[in-house]
Amino acid sequence: MHAHPSSHQEAKQGLSRRDLLQGASAGIAATLAAGVLSSCSQSQQPASGTAGSGSPASMPQGFSGEELQRRWLLVRERMRQQGLDCLITPRQAENNADILYLTDSPMAGWAIFPLEGNVIALFGSQRDRLFAADKRAEGIDARSGPWRGQWSAGVIEALRDLDMGQARIGVGNLSEVLRSAEGGVSYTTFDLIRKAFPRARFDSAAGLLRRVKLVHSEEEIAVFEKVQAVSEAGLQALMEVAR
Repeated sequence: MHAHPSSHQEAKQGLSRRDLLQGASAGIAATLAAGVLSSCSQSQQPASGTAGSGSPASMPQGFSGEELQRRWLLVRERMRQQGLDCLITPRQAENNADILYLTDSPMAGWAIFPLEGNVIALFGSQRDRLFAADKRAEGIDARSGPWRGQWSAGVIEALRDLDMGQARIGVGNLSEVLRSAEGGVSYTTFDLIRKAFPRARFDSAAGLLRRVKLVHSEEEIAVFEKVQAVSEAGLQALMEVAR
């Protein structure tokens, strides 16, 4: 049995057929993503429309203020049901779903979500904060400070501003997280926050944040349809390249 000529070339380069296929897929995905991300960085505009053209100009560029208000009403309704005065949620290692849901700000490191008042989003730098500056008019207090990764200082300051010294506070990603029963909050950060508020009560809010995201609005569904269209276009391009 003789190996296919291309197999010899792949072996010389230390590449398998799978490596080449994955490389082609990654290249196509990067090309599509670059267009989407470049358009998103230019301006934040409401997500609208249904799946159609996959051009960068047609991509959703942020959720509307109305959509954020809808989410906040749902979250606060569940907070009242569970007797929570405030939510705090950190950036997660795999994704930033909770913070994105509450703020639509992908660069935020923590979100502080009171039962009443503005949402507070913490950013690691002034540049990241300015990226979300237009959200302030929609009820988000975007903050950055000299934390240098010490998020506890920003969270403590925000909770003090909200007068949460004796509050019941829900913590996102603390425990009973999907596929991670022990959660993913930094022990050091959470320990410093708890010590700063010895009379407050902290409970996991992972279940609340997971359940509230299960029912989607028309605006969210329109984004899913657009993502589906882009995915199908990418797969079609991959199949054509791989022939």
